[in-house]
Amino acid sequence: SSASNISLFTNNITNVTDGIWLNNSGGSILQNNVINASSSFGLQLANASNNTVSNNNIYSRDLPSAFYLFTSKKNTISTNVLKGSTGNSLIFDTNSDSNTITNNSGTSNNEAGAQISSSSNNVFNNNTFKSNNYVAVFIQTNSANNNFTNTTVTGPTGFEINSSTNILITNTSFQNTNWS
Repeated sequence: SSASNISLFTNNITNVTDGIWLNNSGGSILQNNVINASSSFGLQLANASNNTVSNNNIYSRDLPSAFYLFTSKKNTISTNVLKGSTGNSLIFDTNSDSNTITNNSGTSNNEAGAQISSSSNNVFNNNTFKSNNYVAVFIQTNSANNNFTNTTVTGPTGFEINSSTNILITNTSFQNTNWS
């Protein structure tokens, strides 16, 4: 099923399998929510486009990812705090294209701050990915034309780029020990 133009404002979501999951949704607004989910994704967009996700705090404990996008396009993701997952803070998977990601913080995750796989034309501006155990930003196979501007990355590795093209990184602060 699908639902569009949903507004979720100022909710405190705890001890659930999935915090918020938008499936086949468009035109929705998720804002000022605190999500402390327990066993799956804190926030998930699947086949969801033209949504706004802003000013949310996602603390994930045992989650594979705080924020997961799958085949989701043209979303605006801004000023979110993504912290403490056993996996990645932010994942763009399989055709999650043309999203705008601004002023987010992905910190203290066991894997990457951001992971991009088979997703292109995303614009990252003024984001911070730090204190992640694996890599700050991991760009995987078949991801093209992803742009990073004014990004702060810290951790063992700043950016790891595998089999991807036309990645633009400008005005970025690196504070890491490895470079891939």
